[in-house]
Amino acid sequence: MKDCLIVLILSTVLGGCAPFPWAGAQVDAVAKKFPVKKGAAILYIYRETRGAPTTGVDVFIDVRKLGWMPTRSYFAVVVPPGKHILRSRMVDEEGDDAALDLVDAPGVDYFMREEVTVGLFEKKHTLQFVHDDVGKAAVAKCRLIKATK
Repeated sequence: MKDCLIVLILSTVLGGCAPFPWAGAQVDAVAKKFPVKKGAAILYIYRETRGAPTTGVDVFIDVRKLGWMPTRSYFAVVVPPGKHILRSRMVDEEGDDAALDLVDAPGVDYFMREEVTVGLFEKKHTLQFVHDDVGKAAVAKCRLIKATK
């Protein structure tokens, strides 16, 4: 009876897990070459920290939800030149969104770091621009997520 209960619990827990929408290895490799897109900018939004690994973050560009971002992951999003707002929100947490305003230029890559920290009584998250060298090194350690359509 005890064995049946364990099997039932495991099948319930594991059966409810949908596969994560990782991009393919080839697409990830191409993105990590940091190509320049003529007439558009590429935004790299990454989360490399191991802090708060169970805390997911939803990421938005303008009004479009890109998706959920776990640790050691990134989005690479092509956007037209102009003004954009990048926002993030911790999943299952009340509180403010982190936000960055961006006026991008065509043919430029931009790197933004999402950071989640856990304190004794609260979790915090921030979005910040980082230098290209810092962003490229961090993205190299992360996996590309397919953005939602």
